[in-house]
Amino acid sequence: MELATVKPRKSFGPTCIEYLHAKQGEEKAAVMRELLEYEREGVVVFMQCRHDAKGWKAAALDLRCRALLTPAITGHRGRIITHPRNVIIAVYESPEDAVMAACSCLHIAAQTGYFGLAVGMDSGPIFDIGNDVFGHAVNVASKLCEDVGCRQSLAASQAVCDAAWLPLFGAALPDTGLQKKKISGASIVFHRVVYDAVATNAEAFSARSTVDPMNVETDPQRWASAYIAGEAPVQYVRRGVVIVSDLSGMTQVTAAKGIAHFMGLVCQLQALAQPIYAKHGGRLIRTEGDDLVLLFESATPAFAACREIMDAVRRYNTEHPGGDAQILLCAGMAEGEYMMPSAGDIHGGAADVAYHLGEESSHPFEIWMDQNVWEQAVKSEPLDSQRVSKAKEGRAPFYIYRHQQGEGVPAERAHPCCAIL
Repeated sequence: MELATVKPRKSFGPTCIEYLHAKQGEEKAAVMRELLEYEREGVVVFMQCRHDAKGWKAAALDLRCRALLTPAITGHRGRIITHPRNVIIAVYESPEDAVMAACSCLHIAAQTGYFGLAVGMDSGPIFDIGNDVFGHAVNVASKLCEDVGCRQSLAASQAVCDAAWLPLFGAALPDTGLQKKKISGASIVFHRVVYDAVATNAEAFSARSTVDPMNVETDPQRWASAYIAGEAPVQYVRRGVVIVSDLSGMTQVTAAKGIAHFMGLVCQLQALAQPIYAKHGGRLIRTEGDDLVLLFESATPAFAACREIMDAVRRYNTEHPGGDAQILLCAGMAEGEYMMPSAGDIHGGAADVAYHLGEESSHPFEIWMDQNVWEQAVKSEPLDSQRVSKAKEGRAPFYIYRHQQGEGVPAERAHPCCAIL
């Protein structure tokens, strides 16, 4: 059963921020109505490469995973939207194509032995704008992949399973396998199956595939083999600060208010943030749904920009009261080595830690930072245990900074009492 496809009447443009800037001054309701013209039904698939490698070897495996899986994803009529670090995000028109692509990719991962996959998928209305995709299905697929999934597993929403499983495999999944979980305030009903449980015979997957899963180039980057050997590609490595921001509660908001409302909040955040990070020498690496990934040369301007952005968001929230209109921003930041093999594609320790802290920081207006940022940008300030706390996960300590309104005003306008604490 294929989902209906509604083609946009014109190109949406590469980013939300450009769209919002073009619409400045127009009535919000009119902009939201125009956004709805670009809504269509689709299936969103998140595939996360799972392995135990660390450092540059991890980056190498992520890139090799991407090279191996791309032909299977596109061979089943999928379109890759983006591929942040160890995740591939793709969109399909048909649930059957999405499930078969996932099965083929799980089969490829099983054959290589280098890595495993966690796959999550959901269907519903989406905004597909070229290099990004928005919608409740995006949020659900992300949670099913990253929070529910395990190595070599497929977690699919009930809607996808109902549409695809019987036509593909001749039998519906049993209701006893249904799971229900509340994630980010929204209840999600899904099936989770492990690769070996979906088909006892691995050839059952490849027999249905339209591509040869192993007939692909395994070293898409000329330095990937050096990674596997454990050699750091020095000529590509830089040092800097990566910030990954997130919006708290967006899964619940999108489910309740729709994609257009969600995109309005995301666009507003981008419009507030852009002049601030640019002023401090930062640049936008990529957007991922409601996330912003920013890069700075050093910790001090990065931390100052993060605080100013949070201050701007707080002012916006004050001017726009109401729970559904609030932007609840949190962020993770880390200083260290990174590498960008292509535009918008960032790897390395700083990126890994920033993504992890950004995803874990669930309380609005908190900045989670690694030891390096703490030492370089925050430690010299007077501390208050109510505002800054130290935590430890495994062997790596990190710090949680709780922003208060007024701290992020530019230094030339700041009163001495507006210092960090």
